[in-house]
Amino acid sequence: MSNSHSVVVSERTEPRVPVEVQRKPTEPRGPILLTRAESATSRLDRPPFRWTRREQNSLPVHTEGSVPSWLTGQLMRCAPAVFEQAGWRAEHWFDGLALVYQFSFGDQVRFQQRLLASKFAEDVAAGRARTATFDTTMKRGFFRRLFSPVPEITDNTNVNIVPFQGAWLAMTESPNQHVVNNDLTSRGLYRHDDALPHALSLTAHPHFDFAQKAQVNVGTTFGPKNELWVVRQKAIGHAREVEGKLALKRVPYLHSFGLTAKHAVIVDHPLSVNPLSLLWSNRGFIEHFKWQPERGTRLWKLNRESGAWTDYQTDALFCFHTVNTFEDGDDVVFDFLAFDDPSVVELLKTEQLATAMLPSLLPRFVRARLSPGKRHAQLEQLSTERFELPNIAYRQQQGHRYSAVWGAALAGDGQRGWGSEIVRVDVESGGVVRFSEPDTTYGEPVFVPRPGATHAHDGVVLTVGSHAVEERSVLAVLDATTLAPLARCQVDLSIPLGFHGTYRG
Repeated sequence: MSNSHSVVVSERTEPRVPVEVQRKPTEPRGPILLTRAESATSRLDRPPFRWTRREQNSLPVHTEGSVPSWLTGQLMRCAPAVFEQAGWRAEHWFDGLALVYQFSFGDQVRFQQRLLASKFAEDVAAGRARTATFDTTMKRGFFRRLFSPVPEITDNTNVNIVPFQGAWLAMTESPNQHVVNNDLTSRGLYRHDDALPHALSLTAHPHFDFAQKAQVNVGTTFGPKNELWVVRQKAIGHAREVEGKLALKRVPYLHSFGLTAKHAVIVDHPLSVNPLSLLWSNRGFIEHFKWQPERGTRLWKLNRESGAWTDYQTDALFCFHTVNTFEDGDDVVFDFLAFDDPSVVELLKTEQLATAMLPSLLPRFVRARLSPGKRHAQLEQLSTERFELPNIAYRQQQGHRYSAVWGAALAGDGQRGWGSEIVRVDVESGGVVRFSEPDTTYGEPVFVPRPGATHAHDGVVLTVGSHAVEERSVLAVLDATTLAPLARCQVDLSIPLGFHGTYRG
């Protein structure tokens, strides 16, 4: 094989038990098809956002190279795929209709894809736009806004998908999580059986506490009393337990958080909202947030046993993704990816992405040390390499001292779309190994350990890329340490660049 290819996968395996669901939706009334006119004028009908519709059963995969024989599970991913239909247009990349797809490994590699059967997709197909999304304007009339000041929140779960309780949970930043079967059909929304607020909006980046066999997440409630909640849910049952609550006057935009066995860490950056501004509004959710850099950033540390909070002040910054968090003596070490400001949110609007010039997603890889008795956390840059969509050897090293992180360095080239490199960054030395392929935009790398591995990075990395010119996409299987390509699994259709996914063995 050519040395121009590589791939990685990250494993988050949880016990499999039955899932109870709120409703069993029908598939959308007929497939959500774009007309030729709509397809031709779609704002994001271009790589790496273009999606090729095919029949939604198993599609041919052409494999080049050698897929490791021990790789026998599923890589499940989701992505925004449809940005315009029936008079509706997504105004932000984060609001495209959700596509769920998977590569499964066994005697051969198989591929499946399916648009998620959500209520939001049904409303879009019917020409309705009454649901609150990240950054797309709603179309609610005066009386609907008057009598329903708080709009319905989207179930278009296009951000992340993780295994839980024998199925998959597809998530976005919402109270709604879809339960997805292995054949990519939705069973409906997950139903929690507890007394927590129904409108608790959870992040799309839960952590799995392997010692407690529980999923941990952070949620937000808006109202007269705005609160952040850290909640834990066992792998069996539907009730959540509260590990900590924090009342705030202004609520930050939350996308992810850090977790160790003893602590949770939340980034309270100065992109925040006064929730009263959300009432009666038709604007997208993020449009209500205000950037106030003079406030700086607070890092909130929760003691998961006592429920006590400690805050640390640091530089003004904006953060989508954390990398890892671990204990170092009495200190908590928090590694994350920092943008200087939230301008990237505006640059990811569909109007911007449909133009030739595209933004780069290249935050700094930084560390904050949270020490007892100190109230300021100095930031240390861990590498000069900039990247997004980080992934570590999750089962082996999450919550512990770790040695490497994989990520995607996505940069606009101003001509054909985004160029990208998959990188492996050594945490101690800052050294970098790279993989790229001409005319292909690869997204999030996911690490998969080899069964019986003797060291943390013995395995492969999986990453999916879309070709800039031809109608084809590739799942690359890379050696996790060297990023040398082991196999390329090609499908003859364009898979849109998405955000997150998970391998389950």
